[in-house]
Amino acid sequence: MADLIPTSHADLLDLAIAPTMATIGPTGGPHCTPVWFSWDGTTIRISLTTQRQKYRNLVANPALALAFVDPDNMYRSMEVRGAASAIETDVDNSLLNTLAHRYMGIDEYTFDAEGTERVVVSITPTHVTTWE
Repeated sequence: MADLIPTSHADLLDLAIAPTMATIGPTGGPHCTPVWFSWDGTTIRISLTTQRQKYRNLVANPALALAFVDPDNMYRSMEVRGAASAIETDVDNSLLNTLAHRYMGIDEYTFDAEGTERVVVSITPTHVTTWE
């Protein structure tokens, strides 16, 4: 899967930017929201609460797209299409805490309401389009 990401745009996956994730809503229309993400060279992972619409959308239809825009050049961007290949409970918030460190510089994310359930969504890229 890493070979889908061209070297010309691979650096976007190393930046602490919030790509816009598009999912398909219950009426068939798009639902777009920014997300925090991690990339291990093969899989993109995001943390979601089970109370959010994007979670419900992915459970009903795993198709999605992520739009990454270079913060220094808005005309340089990359769209990654794929599907939620796994949705697993994040019992100890390990991914969320990793993302909180990356995006906020803190070791533990403590802003969820009591009883909030978190999941890790693993995304397998299937198609990439870039613009420069």
